[in-house]
Amino acid sequence: DNTIVMIWGDHGWHLSEKMHYGKTGLWEESARVPFIVNVPGVTPPNTKCDGVVNLIDMYPTLIELCGLPPNPENDGRSFTKLLKNPSMKWDQPTLTTYQCKNHSITDGRYRYTWYGGRADGAEELYDHDADPLEHTNLASDPSYREVIMRLHQHVPTHHEPNSPSNPHNALKNSKNQVRSKRVKE
Repeated sequence: DNTIVMIWGDHGWHLSEKMHYGKTGLWEESARVPFIVNVPGVTPPNTKCDGVVNLIDMYPTLIELCGLPPNPENDGRSFTKLLKNPSMKWDQPTLTTYQCKNHSITDGRYRYTWYGGRADGAEELYDHDADPLEHTNLASDPSYREVIMRLHQHVPTHHEPNSPSNPHNALKNSKNQVRSKRVKE
């Protein structure tokens, strides 16, 4: 009666879609994961939610659900409101990154991908309502510029290296960089 349950998968997996195998890529097949949440007295029974959240949002959500004060140094944001009302309009896009400078942002309907690691900064845009399998790239269609601009604003401007020699020091240094940036702002 008082146990919060969150069940999720690690990552999606390509099974030859778009000629890819494995988990490498920013398309829906490898970026989307199953996620099931049950909070007694909060989540309505037998409901499905189409709002997009990120696994990094789990901890801030758990903190809020447990009545603890938020920690401003945590990444992510609570999705408690979405748990209480799964049909609410949720305007919080989520980010997936692959190999440092390649980012994909989805708001549920659109998936915008920016390959910043490439010299040309290639882009992809897919409308999941019309093309859930992401076969038609709309990025060059001028009628979608507003959608691209709205989602592109969520592309990170700071990039960490791909493979730190010591992950613990890399995380420590990353946190210090974030702290020093906050102080400067």
